[in-house]
Amino acid sequence: MANFRTHITVAAAGGMLVAYAGWKAQWWPPSQAVMMIALVTFGGILPDIDADRSHSIRLIFNLLSVPALVLGALVLQPWLTPGALLIACGGIYFCVRYLASLLFSRLTVHRGIWHSPSSRWAM
Repeated sequence: MANFRTHITVAAAGGMLVAYAGWKAQWWPPSQAVMMIALVTFGGILPDIDADRSHSIRLIFNLLSVPALVLGALVLQPWLTPGALLIACGGIYFCVRYLASLLFSRLTVHRGIWHSPSSRWAM
């Protein structure tokens, strides 16, 4: 079964190919081609998101914790002192990065080889 590095490398290469082809065909500008690479690469790590100790789950919840932290700081800033805001933002990061990740791992079951429809049909 493919590991994290294989998933992300193949997805990034595929994303670059799609982005370049679309840019050359004038379907989108270079700025959207860069976004295409990012989205396809992100999609490449999703098959292993339901594995309990995967690189994918750590990466995704690390990435989700940053906007949650920024949003929490912007919303709570008018009501909290700087020290309390720092503690609240630390709590937001901890909740999103660790508690939400743990909850997600508990509620999902890794499907192993069956995460790909083509492998299901091949059996």
